[in-house]
Amino acid sequence: MCLLLHESLELEPGASKDEVQNRYLELLDRYDPDRQKDDAKKAVAQELTRKLREAYEGIKAYVATR
Repeated sequence: MCLLLHESLELEPGASKDEVQNRYLELLDRYDPDRQKDDAKKAVAQELTRKLREAYEGIKAYVATR
């Protein structure tokens, strides 16, 4: 499961905590729903940010238990 989470954030397994956080913030900025003008694109961006948040939280929890 952790591998899938890393793939969601476009990271290699074993990425450092700082790499994970920086990539998460980068992707959040890229897919910010407020930057989308079209409602359909806004909905897609909201779904992507939800998935990014879930992946980030999952990786943080995994790192905390190792």
